[in-house]
Amino acid sequence: PTDGVLQIQFRGEAIPTTVTINDISGKEVFSEELNNFDGNYNTQIDLSDAAKGTLLLSISQGKKKFTEKIILE
Repeated sequence: PTDGVLQIQFRGEAIPTTVTINDISGKEVFSEELNNFDGNYNTQIDLSDAAKGTLLLSISQGKKKFTEKIILE
């Protein structure tokens, strides 16, 4: 669970990568396209303006997609 500030850190292939956060209805809350991704990602995202509840973090690289549930309190 988070109260608004989310720290995201991961390593992946150095290929174009997309990071998105959607609410449970599918509305996009955050999106970042990393066309020059070097394989390391480390950022803080302020979600304090998003509606409380369940959010879905998705990281896409080519045909691979990782999704994680986030609870915003």
